Amino acid sequence: EYLTDYPDLKVYGEYVEFPESFPCVSLWCTDNYSHLASRQLASNTERYANVMFSAEVYATGQGRKALAKTLANRTDELMRDMGFTRNAMMVLPNVDRNAFRITLRYTGLVAAPVGEDNELISLVYR
Repeated sequence: EYLTDYPDLKVYGEYVEFPESFPCVSLWCTDNYSHLASRQLASNTERYANVMFSAEVYATGQGRKALAKTLANRTDELMRDMGFTRNAMMVLPNVDRNAFRITLRYTGLVAAPVGEDNELISLVYR
């Protein structure tokens, strides 16, 4: 539903240094480590992982600051709805493309999925 408001929005699931088009949101996992309190030593399984995600929001042209803020707020809402905590929201210059850029960072605890592919690494890096 939200994407219909911005038909030109490009969404990436990885870090993108130079987006091919604008506006753009890039979201990727930057850290993933064991949640020691939930580790099952007897079976050597991991039930939860602490993860960190980073997001980059870019917009160009007229109204780029307002659009970037709108997209950053929507990204923030979606991440909070999934139980993540925002640890940073920064405006960083992007002089190469004359883009307005907002960087966000989130941390959270994710549970191992149930089913065929039940490894946490697969959950985070899909």
